[in-house]
Amino acid sequence: MSSEIRVTKVSKSRKNIFTNQELKYRQEASRKVSMANKRLKRMQQQNLTMSPAYKKWVDEGGQKFGIKGKNTNEVRAEVARLNKFLNQTTSTVTGTKKYLSNIAGQVGIKQWGSFDSLNSQLQGFFDVSDRVQEYLKNSKEVAVSIGYKKIWEQVNEYAESVGKEFSSLDDDIVGIANSILQSNAYDKLDDLTGDFLKGFIDK
Repeated sequence: MSSEIRVTKVSKSRKNIFTNQELKYRQEASRKVSMANKRLKRMQQQNLTMSPAYKKWVDEGGQKFGIKGKNTNEVRAEVARLNKFLNQTTSTVTGTKKYLSNIAGQVGIKQWGSFDSLNSQLQGFFDVSDRVQEYLKNSKEVAVSIGYKKIWEQVNEYAESVGKEFSSLDDDIVGIANSILQSNAYDKLDDLTGDFLKGFIDK
């Protein structure tokens, strides 16, 4: 009997730590915790880890959301982190899929079966593009910087011409870079020719 009275007293004393307003705040925070962690789980299950919201969460430590054992100030800080995550359109599966579809269109990936396949292709594509960009930066032949759009076009064209997946282009970085350098040289030649001919037309 005495143990029951003691437990009741403890539970009541814990409730009395927080005001009604604080309890409501913690309940709302708990609801957001559940929502955010469910979103993370869905993205993990569907391998949509290229989501900007998911990647940012990982970059910031990848700590699961929660308020258990936190004081009021710590809960406020966690709510700020929750709101930051939940307010991003790519924190949902639907938002992430729309984002990946838009990116695929921008970089020229036209054929993909599932979003899992697209996610894999994009990871390989950006890995190759970043390595080509790094190679070009270190190349003495490049007098001006070459934009990502040009690199994306050439990476796509090269992959199509050799019939390889992006993830299989590890040994082709130099070849892709050279094709970009060659294309860039032709573009400059076209510009010079155009300016030369324009000089005669203006006269």
